[in-house]
Amino acid sequence: MNFSKEERLSQYIDRLNQQIHEADGPADQDWMDLMDTVHLIKLSNAIDMPAPDFQDKGRQRIKQELAERQPKAAPVKPPKKRTWKKYYMPLAAACLVGLSITLPSFFPEQKAEAEQIRAVKEEQLVSLGMEKANNPMPLSDGESIGFEKDEKIVSWNQVNQVIKEFPNDSFQYMRSPAWSPDEKRIAFSGYQTKNAGIWLMDQNGSNVRQLAAPESPDEFYDHPTWSPDGRKIAFAKQRYAMNDSHGHTQTGEEIWMLEIETGKLTKITDGSEPSWSPDGKMITYTKTQKSGGKEVWVIHLDGSDPLKLTEGMEPDWSPDGQFITFARNSSTRQKAEGIRAEIVSSFREIWAIHVDSKKESRLTESKIDEQELDSLKSSSQSETSDVPQEFVLNGQYSDWQPHWSKDGKAIVFVRDANEESGNHFSLMKIILKYE
Repeated sequence: MNFSKEERLSQYIDRLNQQIHEADGPADQDWMDLMDTVHLIKLSNAIDMPAPDFQDKGRQRIKQELAERQPKAAPVKPPKKRTWKKYYMPLAAACLVGLSITLPSFFPEQKAEAEQIRAVKEEQLVSLGMEKANNPMPLSDGESIGFEKDEKIVSWNQVNQVIKEFPNDSFQYMRSPAWSPDEKRIAFSGYQTKNAGIWLMDQNGSNVRQLAAPESPDEFYDHPTWSPDGRKIAFAKQRYAMNDSHGHTQTGEEIWMLEIETGKLTKITDGSEPSWSPDGKMITYTKTQKSGGKEVWVIHLDGSDPLKLTEGMEPDWSPDGQFITFARNSSTRQKAEGIRAEIVSSFREIWAIHVDSKKESRLTESKIDEQELDSLKSSSQSETSDVPQEFVLNGQYSDWQPHWSKDGKAIVFVRDANEESGNHFSLMKIILKYE
């Protein structure tokens, strides 16, 4: 049976209360006030994680106070005024503040979790016009988003509405920026005179240096992502074959891991677009099938136990580890009313999947452009041919590259309005509700 965090809190405090009553706590007004406070905290839904050093101190204080309350043989002394406040007030405070650490030791097998999420609010953050964007990453200040815009690295501040471009020096392009966990460094895929490799720079754009570069002229490194401890970077290694008349064709894609300090490279699996799990033990990634279809997979760092989760691409692991958000291409077919035609609609939307239960949640929904459909119908009706027709339509917009906010309460993504002109691209945000 799974218990919520509040239910486990109540059980734990009940155990604490029992220990205190066995120690014969005083039944005066101060004691009742303290118990009232405990009951109020039982009903609270806001339980914050204290700093690690305070957790340790609280844990040690709990052990010390409980040890001091154990019965000891002692000579009979005249009754004294009880000094329970000296012991139980700090004990109760330490227990309540350190609760998120002590609860797992009592109920290690229990975890409060949601299996689905839904978008309760959608908003446009900034319009980028005709400038395409990729890889938006919400930063920890809650105000800024870093992303790639027309093959340059930029950051946008939603308070002052300023877009800052990082100097690209001699780079022909800088793609797929990834801020380190402490946000002091930025990894990216950069191209100068040779093939694209993985580069690193400080948060202000200085101290640019190369971490890894492909040896073959037919290989490129892209899409770096940081391990939670900031010591490793996973990235996609892509291979291409040149065609005589049509540019190049991708012939392979692999995910590799780079140890920053030593430069050691290790292949993990075939795939692209990696994203690290918050515990640092696994990655999620995109796997392309021979048919061209895209799938979201997960795998351990040593390459063991690969598992397909769902159809989709561009996965990003949630901060709590429960969900993975991703983009998905889908299509529908339906008959047109009044004419011999079939409507084929294509959509690209943002989804999320619960890693354990595999339950999916659609977070954005695109619709057919009814005006465009009416125009196609009118054109068809003016023709005399009885041959069945097929109308191919895109949704009113396409969404891609979803990334979680640091607190897990929102997802930021890129939207293409699928228009011939005007404000084509924009950064969007959806506010989430866990269910």
